[in-house]
This record gives sequence, C-alpha cells and structure tokens, in this order.
Amino acid sequence: MFLDSEILRESKEWLKERDLSEKTFKMCRYGKRIVTDDLKLARLSLESVARQLEEEQKEIKMLKTIQPEIASYRWHEPKTGKELAVAKKLEQTFERVMSEYPNLIDSKHQQIETLYWSALKAGIIEEKDMVKLYEFIHTDPHFPSTPWFHEESKSTRSMLVKMLQSDRLEVSRLAAVSLSAIYRRTLFPHEPKRIEDIWVGEKYWKLAQDKKDIWHLKYIEGMACCQLKWAEHGQKWLKTIKEANTAEARRAWCKVIEESGYCEAEDRDAFFHLLLHILELGDAFAKSIRFAALRRLDEIVSEMEPVGFDERPLNLPLSRR
Repeated sequence: MFLDSEILRESKEWLKERDLSEKTFKMCRYGKRIVTDDLKLARLSLESVARQLEEEQKEIKMLKTIQPEIASYRWHEPKTGKELAVAKKLEQTFERVMSEYPNLIDSKHQQIETLYWSALKAGIIEEKDMVKLYEFIHTDPHFPSTPWFHEESKSTRSMLVKMLQSDRLEVSRLAAVSLSAIYRRTLFPHEPKRIEDIWVGEKYWKLAQDKKDIWHLKYIEGMACCQLKWAEHGQKWLKTIKEANTAEARRAWCKVIEESGYCEAEDRDAFFHLLLHILELGDAFAKSIRFAALRRLDEIVSEMEPVGFDERPLNLPLSRR
C-alpha cells in the first residue's frame, strides 16, 4: 500500500460514513464500479500523488498507480466552490508531475494519461500544458488510448475542437488524437458518433499529410468521426485508399468508409459512386476495403427513398431496398 497513515485514516472514514467495506476500492477498480460523484474520493486520489512527489523530492524514481477516481469524477457546470478547490489542486498536480516527468517511471504513459484525461474533463488544461505533454508522449503511437470513463462533458469536446485550431502544431496534433479517441469509443451508442463541424475533417486530412508523424494514421481514423466533403476530395482519397499498402493503413481507411458522414447531397452522391467504383475494380483494392465498401453501400441504399416507382399495382409489401 503506497498511502500513508493519514490518507488511510481518511479513506477508512469515507468508507465508514457510507457504510461500505474496505473492499470497495478493489470493487471500484476491478469490478468497474467507478465512483463518479464523490469529490472527497477524487481529492484523496490527488493527495496520494502529491505525497509521492513530496516524499522523493531529490530524485523521483517511480510514480505509483494513480487512482482513476479523479478521471471518472463528473464535474458540475459551472463548478461548485469545493470543486473549484479540487480543480486547482488537480492543475497543480498535473503541472508538478510534468515538471518531474523525466525522472519518473511511468509504464506506457498510463499515469500521465490518467492525469491528462482528468485535466481535460475538469477544463483546466491550457495550450502550454499540451505543448509540455507532447514533448514526452509524441513518440508513443498508442497515446492516448480510448478513454474508459464515460460522460465527457460537451465542454471537453468543445475544448479539444478549439485546440484543434491552434497555431501550435503540438497542440493541434494532440487535440486531434484525443478528440478522435473520444468519438471512437463505441461502448455508449447514445453519444454523438460524428463531429458536426465540417472543417474538422479538413483539419484531420491536413495533419495526415505528414507521413513522418507517428500519429498520421490516427488522423485518418479521426476522419471517420467527421462529416466529409466527398465531392471535393473523393478522387484523391480514392487514390490514397488504393495505394494503402499496410494492414494498419487499410484498417484506418476501412473505418472512414464505414463510419464517416457526408456534408451535402452532392457529397453523398460522390461517396456512393466512389463505393461503386471500388467494387467494380475488384482486385485493384484490398479485400478488407472491398468488404467495407460493400457494407457501407448496403447501408446507404437502405436509407434511400425509392423514386419514380409505384408498388401499389404489385400488391406486395416490398422492402425499401
């Protein structure tokens, strides 16, 4: 146990007040019963990090597990007075960890990622923090992972969209992969599946042009969350899809084919003909691409209203397909 006696005492008091057993923390962590509305528990998890940092001021060798309660906490909008105090503590903790990060051992950046999502949800992260974080994680192709917590606020999404427009390349890149990570999650189908701002898809495509960027395929995947201008860009995208020569690249484009939207009727028509073209050329495209095109084509056709056909004389309950 890495908590000191004071934090342990407060934890036991918290459990006693709620008539819970000491197994509750384990149930929260491994039974996926994450507490989302207890500010005191969120504060305790921050204090445990602060104690670790204070105890090894001269040479911090290891940052032990950060509890997920702070990342899963559901903040009010606007924040209450107590929440503002905890948010300030979170801001200070995040900045302190990043300042000490070169001396910390953080396997797969798991701990800094928890603090990052926490800061995003609390709305206390700034561009300078994004730049500093990018310095540490920009060579990690898996950062950030899809967030396991739920109910990110609209303000979190809005914050990332705003940062996507930043003149700082580090900020826009990190915002891009973070925003797509949120939308890629499929555990909660009631959440919005696509980003409404049309310019976002253009931004993802622009970022994806830098093949040296380790996240360039993540930007392609990000396009799957967008409304795309197929009439304007369809032919260049078709060429790129055809030339995709790795399983990862084809997988990213399959997501775009199966999940992306279209802006206007002309974009839907252009996309429709692009899918037909992929199927007509057969082996010129990878099998996974053809299957993705077939699935999406079936979906689009099922949504189309029949035009110029009167089924009444047939006296049959014809399918809309």
